[in-house]
Amino acid sequence: MVVETCDRMAPAFRDEEIILVLGQEHVREATALFRERRVRLLAEPVGRNTAACIGLAAIYVDHLESSDPVVFLPADHYVSNPGALLESIRHAAEIAAAGVIVTLGIVPTRPRRLRVHSVVRGAAGLLEAEGLQGEAFVEKPSLEKAKQYVVRGDYLWNAGIFVATPQTILKEIELHLPGFMKA
Repeated sequence: MVVETCDRMAPAFRDEEIILVLGQEHVREATALFRERRVRLLAEPVGRNTAACIGLAAIYVDHLESSDPVVFLPADHYVSNPGALLESIRHAAEIAAAGVIVTLGIVPTRPRRLRVHSVVRGAAGLLEAEGLQGEAFVEKPSLEKAKQYVVRGDYLWNAGIFVATPQTILKEIELHLPGFMKA
């Protein structure tokens, strides 16, 4: 799946621009998978959560002295239209350059408790097309709530894909998770 994710990004990003953040236990296999490619591997010292993974990547990219927006995306997604995803990422990068964090949303077709980690409320089409700010962020809604969100039609499932500059990510981590940032 991680190779498919990198291949999906190939039309927009060169291999040397791709940084894979992975657990120590996956380094050997990833090294073998990418031995013919210039993808960078960055192993987490200790596996934590999404914020830690994104924070580590932001620190690394900041160390490389880049202030361009970075795409943080998981490698476990099925993408039926890679071109649309790349276009959404390009649009998100334009917005993120202004110092905000952009999250991509998925228009829900059905409630699925195990797949819905969080949702963003707002006018789905407008949020998707215009990059408008969401009204609420609901973490791990119940199945009943997820059903209500689908019926309402103004919620997006959080894709877990974020776009921001490394400096914006680090500023927000410092603001909202100061102990984490210090560590």
